[in-house]
Amino acid sequence: MSEPEWRIRIQRSGGFAGVSLGGEVRSDDLSPEEAEELDRLASNVDFTSTEGDAPGRPGQPDRFQYSLVVDHGSDHYELASGEGSMDDSLKELVRWLMPRVTKPRRAST
Repeated sequence: MSEPEWRIRIQRSGGFAGVSLGGEVRSDDLSPEEAEELDRLASNVDFTSTEGDAPGRPGQPDRFQYSLVVDHGSDHYELASGEGSMDDSLKELVRWLMPRVTKPRRAST
């Protein structure tokens, strides 16, 4: 029996330029090597402990905020975290995901 698919939607907002960037990564759409890497990275994140994290710490303007929706088999997680409050495993996953999502677009004001 094969592993369940990872489906991760990520949205990054904030930052100095106010650029919003996001998209979806599905393990079934990746090469076997990339799917294996996604599984390794995502499996290392404890989504239950990061669920509902504060979006950022006061006094840190222009930092990025991240919103993730993660589906893996029957598991579903939604979390928001500021770049300054992510643990190392979540940072590593976010760094891997961001180059694989859509091109930047200006946030509407």
